[in-house]
Amino acid sequence: MGIVTTVEASYQNRRYVLFTSPLRDATDSITGAIGVAIDITNQKKMEEERRRLLLQLEQNLVELALLNDKIRNPLTVISSLVEMHAPEIEESVAICVQDIDDIITNLDKRWAESEKTVRFLQKHYGIGFHLT
Repeated sequence: MGIVTTVEASYQNRRYVLFTSPLRDATDSITGAIGVAIDITNQKKMEEERRRLLLQLEQNLVELALLNDKIRNPLTVISSLVEMHAPEIEESVAICVQDIDDIITNLDKRWAESEKTVRFLQKHYGIGFHLT
């Protein structure tokens, strides 16, 4: 047909990119064709693994955000109940609650850093999912 073509194909459980181009003589007549097949099986496997891992990371980040809320809300209730009904242990409970809250804050920071990492990977590597 006289045009350069590029096609992805599978053969014996391997993935290839096939390039074909016409061969022309001095008068610009097509005298044949040349083709090249490049094995891209490993690249395709790595792309799929990268997508799978990033989707898992997204899921983990969402679960972490929900978990943080599920921990902080009961801590607030515990602090309030201790303050109202057991002031003698309020200080020690407050220290424990603060320790747990600090851990959650650290997790929140890590979550934000991970979200930035995912957005970088989306921007530079075209991974097509969205964080919620």
